[in-house]
Amino acid sequence: MDYLKRFVLRTYSSKDIGFIWVREIEKAKKQHYHLCIYVDGNKIRTSYKIVKWAEKYLNSKGMTCYRPNNTFMMVHRNDKQSIDDAVYRMSYLAKVRGKGYVDKHVKNYSSSRLI
Repeated sequence: MDYLKRFVLRTYSSKDIGFIWVREIEKAKKQHYHLCIYVDGNKIRTSYKIVKWAEKYLNSKGMTCYRPNNTFMMVHRNDKQSIDDAVYRMSYLAKVRGKGYVDKHVKNYSSSRLI
């Protein structure tokens, strides 16, 4: 996350970045992560550069990156429908299936705070 934050700061001059990630272990019994990041839509109009950077970074570490077709959502402050759509999409991270298969001292999720 620190490298991602630095990339966003350098590329877009934006310090405001929030995130939430969850760890899951499904049928393959190999852990994988889901990540959602929040960035300033006034400075970042598309997720293309961020996604390409993440793919390149993960590949350099020997990891793979899967991403859905539509990785980007614009949420407007006073638009209840856009907020509801984003919350619904992120609710996938809260599903119980795939969680809890690690030692009780290992984090299964984390998030930041945007103020």
